[in-house]
Amino acid sequence: MNGNGTGILVFIFQALLALFAFFVTAPMTLNAISLFGVQKEFAEEMIKLGVVKEKDVRNMQPKKQVIGVVISLIVIGALCYSCYRTAPMGYICGGVPLLAGIWKYRDNLDFAKRVPSQSILSQKGKLNFAPILSQLYWEM
Repeated sequence: MNGNGTGILVFIFQALLALFAFFVTAPMTLNAISLFGVQKEFAEEMIKLGVVKEKDVRNMQPKKQVIGVVISLIVIGALCYSCYRTAPMGYICGGVPLLAGIWKYRDNLDFAKRVPSQSILSQKGKLNFAPILSQLYWEM
Protein backbone atom coordinates (compact mmCIF):
# COMPACT_ATOMS: atom_id res chain seq x y z
CA MET A 1 0.00 0.00 0.00
CA ASN A 2 1.20 3.46 -0.71
CA GLY A 3 1.17 6.41 1.71
CA ASN A 4 -2.30 7.61 0.70
CA GLY A 5 -3.96 4.27 1.43
CA THR A 6 -2.37 4.10 4.85
CA GLY A 7 -3.54 7.61 5.67
CA ILE A 8 -7.12 6.72 4.79
CA LEU A 9 -6.98 3.59 6.96
CA VAL A 10 -5.63 5.58 9.90
CA PHE A 11 -8.39 8.17 9.43
CA ILE A 12 -11.08 5.46 9.33
CA PHE A 13 -9.69 3.76 12.42
CA GLN A 14 -9.55 7.05 14.34
CA ALA A 15 -13.13 7.85 13.29
CA LEU A 16 -14.27 4.42 14.50
CA LEU A 17 -12.38 4.96 17.74
CA ALA A 18 -14.18 8.27 18.27
CA LEU A 19 -17.58 6.70 17.54
CA PHE A 20 -16.82 3.80 19.88
CA ALA A 21 -15.83 6.19 22.67
CA PHE A 22 -18.92 8.40 22.28
CA PHE A 23 -21.66 5.87 21.54
CA VAL A 24 -20.43 2.76 23.40
CA THR A 25 -17.93 3.49 26.15
CA ALA A 26 -19.54 6.59 27.67
CA PRO A 27 -23.10 5.20 27.94
CA MET A 28 -21.94 1.79 29.18
CA THR A 29 -19.74 3.35 31.85
CA LEU A 30 -22.52 5.62 33.07
CA ASN A 31 -24.95 2.69 33.03
CA ALA A 32 -22.60 0.70 35.26
CA ILE A 33 -22.38 3.64 37.66
CA SER A 34 -26.18 4.01 37.67
CA LEU A 35 -26.56 0.37 38.75
CA PHE A 36 -25.43 1.44 42.21
CA GLY A 37 -27.68 4.48 42.50
CA VAL A 38 -30.47 5.24 40.10
CA GLN A 39 -31.43 1.70 39.16
CA LYS A 40 -31.29 0.61 42.79
CA GLU A 41 -33.71 3.39 43.72
CA PHE A 42 -35.94 2.50 40.78
CA ALA A 43 -36.00 -1.14 41.95
CA GLU A 44 -37.03 -0.01 45.44
CA GLU A 45 -39.89 2.01 43.95
CA MET A 46 -41.00 -0.99 41.89
CA ILE A 47 -41.03 -3.09 45.08
CA LYS A 48 -43.17 -0.43 46.81
CA LEU A 49 -45.57 -0.46 43.87
CA GLY A 50 -45.78 -4.25 43.97
CA VAL A 51 -44.45 -4.79 40.46
CA VAL A 52 -41.57 -7.03 41.57
CA LYS A 53 -40.84 -8.98 44.70
CA GLU A 54 -38.08 -7.94 47.06
CA LYS A 55 -36.56 -11.42 46.89
CA ASP A 56 -36.23 -11.18 43.10
CA VAL A 57 -34.52 -7.80 43.35
CA ARG A 58 -32.13 -9.06 46.05
CA ASN A 59 -31.20 -11.99 43.82
CA MET A 60 -30.76 -10.01 40.60
CA GLN A 61 -29.30 -6.65 41.66
CA PRO A 62 -25.82 -7.88 42.76
CA LYS A 63 -25.47 -9.96 39.60
CA LYS A 64 -26.41 -6.98 37.43
CA GLN A 65 -23.91 -4.80 39.26
CA VAL A 66 -21.02 -7.25 38.90
CA ILE A 67 -21.71 -7.95 35.23
CA GLY A 68 -22.18 -4.24 34.49
CA VAL A 69 -18.86 -3.35 36.08
CA VAL A 70 -16.99 -6.21 34.36
CA ILE A 71 -18.37 -5.33 30.93
CA SER A 72 -17.62 -1.63 31.44
CA LEU A 73 -14.05 -2.41 32.48
CA ILE A 74 -13.57 -4.53 29.36
CA VAL A 75 -14.93 -1.75 27.14
CA ILE A 76 -12.82 0.91 28.87
CA GLY A 77 -9.78 -1.37 28.58
CA ALA A 78 -10.39 -1.84 24.86
CA LEU A 79 -10.68 1.92 24.38
CA CYS A 80 -7.51 2.60 26.40
CA TYR A 81 -5.57 -0.05 24.51
CA SER A 82 -6.71 1.34 21.15
CA CYS A 83 -5.77 4.86 22.22
CA TYR A 84 -2.38 3.65 23.43
CA ARG A 85 -1.66 1.78 20.19
CA THR A 86 -2.46 4.83 18.06
CA ALA A 87 -0.82 7.43 20.32
CA PRO A 88 -0.56 10.40 20.27
CA MET A 89 -3.64 11.04 18.12
CA GLY A 90 -5.42 8.08 19.69
CA TYR A 91 -5.65 9.88 23.01
CA ILE A 92 -7.32 12.83 21.33
CA CYS A 93 -9.58 10.75 19.08
CA GLY A 94 -10.64 8.55 21.99
CA GLY A 95 -10.49 10.92 24.95
CA VAL A 96 -12.36 13.92 23.58
CA PRO A 97 -15.38 11.89 22.34
CA LEU A 98 -15.40 9.97 25.63
CA LEU A 99 -15.62 13.20 27.61
CA ALA A 100 -18.26 14.56 25.23
CA GLY A 101 -20.28 11.33 25.59
CA ILE A 102 -20.08 11.48 29.37
CA TRP A 103 -21.22 15.10 29.22
CA LYS A 104 -24.15 14.20 26.92
CA TYR A 105 -25.31 11.12 28.85
CA ARG A 106 -24.62 12.42 32.36
CA ASP A 107 -28.32 13.00 33.01
CA ASN A 108 -28.83 9.23 33.10
CA LEU A 109 -27.27 9.24 36.54
CA ASP A 110 -30.01 11.36 38.10
CA PHE A 111 -32.92 10.24 35.92
CA ALA A 112 -34.92 8.68 38.79
CA LYS A 113 -34.70 11.88 40.81
CA ARG A 114 -36.24 13.88 37.97
CA VAL A 115 -39.20 11.54 37.42
CA PRO A 116 -41.60 11.50 40.37
CA SER A 117 -42.70 8.01 41.37
CA GLN A 118 -46.34 9.12 41.40
CA SER A 119 -46.22 9.67 37.63
CA ILE A 120 -45.76 5.93 37.14
CA LEU A 121 -49.18 5.20 38.62
CA SER A 122 -52.25 6.11 36.64
CA GLN A 123 -55.43 7.25 38.36
CA LYS A 124 -56.80 3.69 38.45
CA GLY A 125 -53.72 2.37 40.25
CA LYS A 126 -52.27 0.65 37.18
CA LEU A 127 -48.77 1.25 35.95
CA ASN A 128 -48.30 4.04 33.45
CA PHE A 129 -44.84 4.30 31.92
CA ALA A 130 -45.81 6.98 29.39
CA PRO A 131 -44.16 9.85 31.33
CA ILE A 132 -40.89 7.96 31.59
CA LEU A 133 -40.92 6.83 27.97
CA SER A 134 -41.74 10.31 26.67
CA GLN A 135 -38.91 11.81 28.71
CA LEU A 136 -36.49 9.16 27.42
CA TYR A 137 -37.61 9.79 23.84
CA TRP A 138 -37.12 13.54 24.01
CA GLU A 139 -33.70 13.32 25.68
CA MET A 140 -32.15 11.18 22.96
